[in-house]
Amino acid sequence: MAKWNLKKSALVNYTTASDITRTRLNKMMMMMSVLFVFILYNAPSGLNLYIMSSNVFGMLEQWRIRQHLANVDEHKEEEERRRKAAQKAGKKSWLQRKWDELAKEAEETRKLSSDRKKKDDKKRK
Repeated sequence: MAKWNLKKSALVNYTTASDITRTRLNKMMMMMSVLFVFILYNAPSGLNLYIMSSNVFGMLEQWRIRQHLANVDEHKEEEERRRKAAQKAGKKSWLQRKWDELAKEAEETRKLSSDRKKKDDKKRK
């Protein structure tokens, strides 16, 4: 997602900075997961087990979150395609159909009231 800072002089794109930061952070997380094995080699085994299991579960959790977000994006795109196809096909939404019905009723009411006025004017003459 691009964030734009609108100024009178120029548009500044912040996407590249966040992408670079994100890639660096991902690399650091992967490297630190491996380096912890060597750093804590002489530490008690419970600490190693805790850190290793925490890293593994964190990776699984992150994988699942990314998978879910990808599915949500696909669902939104599919829904948008369906909506555009329905509009092209001439299908009207529930609200559009209801609005058309109310417009027809209002037009009929106006015709009836104008017909009544004409009849009343003829009777008076």
